[in-house]
This record gives sequence, C-alpha cells and structure tokens, in this order.
Amino acid sequence: MDGTGRIVIPVDMRRALEIREGEELTMSLEDDGIRLRTLDAGLARVRAIARSRRRSEGSVVDAFLAERRAEAARD
Repeated sequence: MDGTGRIVIPVDMRRALEIREGEELTMSLEDDGIRLRTLDAGLARVRAIARSRRRSEGSVVDAFLAERRAEAARD
C-alpha cells in the first residue's frame, strides 16, 4: 500500500479475474479480510441472491408491501 492508501493488484491476478484498467471495483469487509469484486460480479451475486429468494407466484413488490402493511398493523 502506498502513502495515499492505494493498493496495487498484481497483473496475474487482474488477468485471472478479467479486471480491466480503470474498471470500478466494490470493496467489503468480510470476517478478517477485504473482498474486492468487479461491478459485474457484484451484480451477478445480487441477482443470484434475488433468484434464490424469489417466490414462485405473484409479485415480489406486492408481497413486500403486504408484509410491511402487516407489520404496521401489528404496531
């Protein structure tokens, strides 16, 4: 790491992960380390999570709104 906090990713790693010069990455803390993802990889991960939680019937938005209304009615 240099004095301004920049980290250099070695060329062999960038090639293996298909990271191009100037590409934006996301960074997150995970356990005791830092995880870097390309925006495309992050989007693919979010889509996979959404697919795994998707209900087979009805609108996800309608289900979300119904849950929130039920919570509000309980309060």
